[in-house]
Amino acid sequence: MINITNKEKCSGCEACVNICPKNCITMIEDKYGFRYPTVNQSQCSNCNLCESVCPIKKFNKEVYACYAKNKNEYMSSSSGGAFAVIARKVLTNGGLVCGAAFDENFNVKHMIISNLNDLYKLKGTKYVQSEIGSVYKDIKKYLDKRYQVLFSGTPCEVAGLKKYLKNEYSNLITVDLICHGVPSPKIWQDYLNEVKGVNKIKNVSFRNKKEGISNVYVDIEFDNGKILHEKYSENIYINGFINNLYIRPSCNNCQFKGDMRYSDITLGDFWSIDEFHRGFSQGYGTSAVVLHTEKGKKMFNTIKQDLVYTGSTLENATVWNSCYFESVKSDKNANLFFETYKQNGLVSTISSIKNNKKEKNNSILKKIKNKLGM
Repeated sequence: MINITNKEKCSGCEACVNICPKNCITMIEDKYGFRYPTVNQSQCSNCNLCESVCPIKKFNKEVYACYAKNKNEYMSSSSGGAFAVIARKVLTNGGLVCGAAFDENFNVKHMIISNLNDLYKLKGTKYVQSEIGSVYKDIKKYLDKRYQVLFSGTPCEVAGLKKYLKNEYSNLITVDLICHGVPSPKIWQDYLNEVKGVNKIKNVSFRNKKEGISNVYVDIEFDNGKILHEKYSENIYINGFINNLYIRPSCNNCQFKGDMRYSDITLGDFWSIDEFHRGFSQGYGTSAVVLHTEKGKKMFNTIKQDLVYTGSTLENATVWNSCYFESVKSDKNANLFFETYKQNGLVSTISSIKNNKKEKNNSILKKIKNKLGM
């Protein structure tokens, strides 16, 4: 609901008064004769329409750089551990957390947990589109029973949940991420089948950051004790993903970028931390936290004692995070990839496309150098 805490930001446009379906917002004069909205809380249904039409709200974000104080929480997270700290707070208070997890076959599916011992399942980046299943229905049941629920997912998944629920729930907190796009689950499974052979996979880590956030590895551990340990930039599956060979078509025209989000909080990597907050980074990842709503701000205030944090700006946090605002473009080789990988294998196909690009770039560079007389 609208809550004017800083009068300097309220223009008195009365959009909130006009949108309120309960007619529970009235304009009250202050001592200077200017009118400001006041909500009759006993009549308010928390539909959040007043906040959605407020022309000031979208510019009233709070942005932080942070990492978890708890070293184990920090090092077991892909970035700064902000999600883990939020989730731990909700679970400790008797709430539920829903997020993406690997199943026994390393498919990615959303699941709901109520126990701190299961939090590890939801931690860590997973570069695969998650199967939502029936969790929206399950979440509604828990919300109606007055459980606090934390939902974490891509911006479109958060939007899907909010649209499904129809009404705003005060006991729901939603977290989305700065999303590059979601890769095909089938491609992920085909990749695993190629690299594992006859072995069984025990664990997958897309971002092992033990050597620092600037030198992360993709680790796949097998039952025979062997580990595929590859630099992030050299892993074939990651190469195909970051080159947009097999992301969902809708990701090329995402409808949930910038301020078009339904979430309370957006999390991402603060890649430009050393440029704007020199000396803050520990070298193992820093979370960028963007708080969109009063609910998100309230949540951050309850966990900040467990974080090392500093205030920042959206501009600073998104310097190397263009995906906050923009959709990724489809790679022109995407169709070629899908036409050939079933015959030649996923690893071989991506390697071929990667090498062709490298040769082309080298050829272009050579021509430029020749023109410059270098």
